[in-house]
Amino acid sequence: MRTPGTSARVAGLCLVIAMLMVALVGGSAASASKLTLSSALRPSSTSVSRCTGQAVAVTTPVTSNATNQLLVTNLDATRCAGKTVTVAVYDPAVTTWAAAQKASSTANLATAAQTFTSTSSVTPNATLKAYVTIDGWPVTATFTSVVTRLTQLTDRNGKCLDVRNRTWAAGNVVQIYTCNKTPAQKWSLMANGTLRANDFCLQVPSATNGVGLVIATCTTAANQRWTVDATRTVNPYVQLVSALTWTPNQTQGGCLTVPNGTTTDTTQLVVETCGNRNQNQYWQFTDWTWADAP
Repeated sequence: MRTPGTSARVAGLCLVIAMLMVALVGGSAASASKLTLSSALRPSSTSVSRCTGQAVAVTTPVTSNATNQLLVTNLDATRCAGKTVTVAVYDPAVTTWAAAQKASSTANLATAAQTFTSTSSVTPNATLKAYVTIDGWPVTATFTSVVTRLTQLTDRNGKCLDVRNRTWAAGNVVQIYTCNKTPAQKWSLMANGTLRANDFCLQVPSATNGVGLVIATCTTAANQRWTVDATRTVNPYVQLVSALTWTPNQTQGGCLTVPNGTTTDTTQLVVETCGNRNQNQYWQFTDWTWADAP
């Protein structure tokens, strides 16, 4: 014979089971992708503290058109080298994980700033989120494609900052050239200070006066970051100052310079110690709209 106390305990157990079923089956749409993402995780191991105790940032090289390139920075390339990294950009408003993913890629961790190529393209917007795992374990990740401005850069003679022959390869020369609104002259000034053309960054090879500028794979290192300075120029011109410690003159810094103020097309641009009112270091931004792009 079942006692009243037994009946109450059974009823309570049934209620708990029912609540668990509601949580798992009838949960909010927002939790659906989380359940899917968690299903492949393994039990705790030492790799958790070593490789997931970091916050990474996921970015794209553009803000308004589709791209399949996802740059992940702040990866721990020392302790997590060779481990499997999966990165996904997703729409948190979509109810199923399969449909929410806009771009994803998996590769072995090789560098602290690593570009992942997705089989699908994503058109970035501010509502998207990033999800990153290392060997199956999730790490804190943010997504942004913030570009301060999409611009054409012209010197005081009206010549444009240009990637030679529109050749997208690390080490290719950055030069002045007659402005023609081609992709070789379309630069994105990123919030992290890099100047990018077609997902390559303007780079200073060394802290040496007269060193020639090139494009390189983006790493966000100091030799790829620039500061816009209008204190030593005349409006509307500015100087572009390298974040690299400028050993020739650390007080003045090193500025993007047209050698001897030449107007000759294909002249490689250089970095030289910044000077007050040095017109060879005067640059003007002309902002693009996507309709301008050829």
